[in-house]
Amino acid sequence: CVSQCEVDEAKEIVKLNVTYRNDKAAYVFVQSIFFDQRNQMDVRLQKANFFSIITDGSQDISTQEQECIYVRSSQKGIVSVDFMGLERLSRGNAVGIFNAISKALTHEDLELLPRVIALGSDGASVNTGEKGGVIALLKEKVNPEIVLIKCLAHSLELVFKAAAKTCTLYGKVNTLLGELFSMYHKSSLQKSNLEETFKALGMKFVQPLRVGGTRWVTHLL
Repeated sequence: CVSQCEVDEAKEIVKLNVTYRNDKAAYVFVQSIFFDQRNQMDVRLQKANFFSIITDGSQDISTQEQECIYVRSSQKGIVSVDFMGLERLSRGNAVGIFNAISKALTHEDLELLPRVIALGSDGASVNTGEKGGVIALLKEKVNPEIVLIKCLAHSLELVFKAAAKTCTLYGKVNTLLGELFSMYHKSSLQKSNLEETFKALGMKFVQPLRVGGTRWVTHLL
């Protein structure tokens, strides 16, 4: 926070008194902004008749499963997307995700879950399973008419991977690149030898990258 203040002053955006240039003051400011934004959000959500949920999961640095939850609403043609919380999952299954959604959508006097009419998620079976997925639990416990909206990008990724796996050459290249990455990523000695080889050849050092990842198409290319 102190460094951000120094950058803002250098750019002549704002002149701050030294009284507030510390982490304790920043904590007070952030808390005040949070409560003000949360109150505005609560008022907005109280007026909305229906909501759709947008949710996705990931692991934190301690490999603990987390679920990020948003709600999307519309009032007089104005669409709003509000961040409801990042909930830790007791288990990364459908019941754990459903409980996390229920917790995030229950705040003080707000009870948003009964007004949910749609779920937006990736195409993983834990979310989309008709018998044991999150959408099945929402239909059973909240509203049988809830609509499932799958992430187009994730659905396209699954189709792309399925199509690529029909090519024998793809499997061989994928395995080769994966093994190369592991060999140099896990061994400092191998990485050092590779770097020395590049220097001997008069070339710029390049380390093999992981195949796949968040940007799945560009990683594969």
